[in-house]
Amino acid sequence: MEANNDRQYYGKAAARRKVRRRRHGSPVLFYITLAIMLAATLAVLSVTVFWSATAITVTGLAPYSPDEISAVAGVKISDNLLRVDIKKAETAVLETFPYIESVSVNREFPSVISIQVTPARPAYQLEGEKGVVLVSENGRVLETAAGQSGDLPLIMGVAAVNPVPCKQLEVADSEIGALARYIMSELIGNDYKNVDWLDVSLIYDIRVKVEGRLLLKVGSSADLPYKLAYAKRVIDLKIEPDAVGVLDLSWITSQKSDVYFRRQPID
Repeated sequence: MEANNDRQYYGKAAARRKVRRRRHGSPVLFYITLAIMLAATLAVLSVTVFWSATAITVTGLAPYSPDEISAVAGVKISDNLLRVDIKKAETAVLETFPYIESVSVNREFPSVISIQVTPARPAYQLEGEKGVVLVSENGRVLETAAGQSGDLPLIMGVAAVNPVPCKQLEVADSEIGALARYIMSELIGNDYKNVDWLDVSLIYDIRVKVEGRLLLKVGSSADLPYKLAYAKRVIDLKIEPDAVGVLDLSWITSQKSDVYFRRQPID
């Protein structure tokens, strides 16, 4: 009899515990729900209250004001850092300002948007259908002008096709364009500071005028780095500073350094 009473007592106690569990719920489920609600609240706050920009910094020596650059980038004080569209901001700057070669927009938590720009510098010019085209060393079209700039090398034999500022230069013959860039790079690398013009109209008779007084007859592009390096030593060490004439490099190879200088007037 007592055993039956004990079973009834413990059975009722177990039933009461089940009822309490159903009434109060599982504590694990409660904490999971609480964590989800907290995460959602923090996510909302992060894009509405937290990470608001209190400063915008623009660095780099571009010929545009910080206000102009930040306005075009579409960023302003109080913008939420997480909501700034980095790619869109960078693209807007590059498509608006021709004299900016590259741009990097960054979030600096907790409250700064930084814009780093690299200026584009004119490296050479060539004639286009509507005037002279000024181009950066990386091939970015900077502007078109009515007349030539006396400070920049003129590249002849390369035809620009529909040059548009802020875009990469397109030329009628890509191989000739690549050859001209290659020669200009070698001239810069060999410290030719005063290049007047480069003529690649005939790829077997490449010509360069430097310092307003010397015509370099390069010939073909074979052994070009060696030709230009050797010619620079000859100019610096063997040709008088006021001498005017033609320096024939067409016979130079890496195995034979025959160079000829002829004094004569040049155009």
